[in-house]
Amino acid sequence: MPDPRPCIKLYPKSEKQNQKYHRLARKARSSLSPFLLNIIDEAICEIPRPALPRDESLGELEAKCHDLESSLALKNLRIEQLEKEGRALRAKQWSTRYYAGVRQIDMALIELLRKGTYNQYMILNALKINPSDQEQIQAISLQLEYLEAHDLVERGSRGWSWKK
Repeated sequence: MPDPRPCIKLYPKSEKQNQKYHRLARKARSSLSPFLLNIIDEAICEIPRPALPRDESLGELEAKCHDLESSLALKNLRIEQLEKEGRALRAKQWSTRYYAGVRQIDMALIELLRKGTYNQYMILNALKINPSDQEQIQAISLQLEYLEAHDLVERGSRGWSWKK
């Protein structure tokens, strides 16, 4: 049986306020007395609470987040440009049928063809090659012919695919 001596009586201002406190206690999965005692303890700082961010720090965090997002966008753009430049340099190896040296086949092309069948347009789109860039289109075509000559890919009615 609970000790009748320790007692705190709390009188809400209205029935509406009483229902509000009961509803909040139920939402916190607690009975009313422990719920209210916990709130009182927190209010008089017997239970430490984590500090909430102030408005200034929240604004600073939002500004920093915006700066990081724009920095990331610039870096992604730079990565895309570097990949395009690298692809253009590799395409120069394939600018002629006869090349003295070792040619490097675009690994993205090989990975793409291993996934399924693709026509020329789908290949250019997947590799992010501009359809007006004739040098890179020629390089892709020569690479496909080279892979076909070595019996690695085949050209079908629906496009190019990796031989299994």
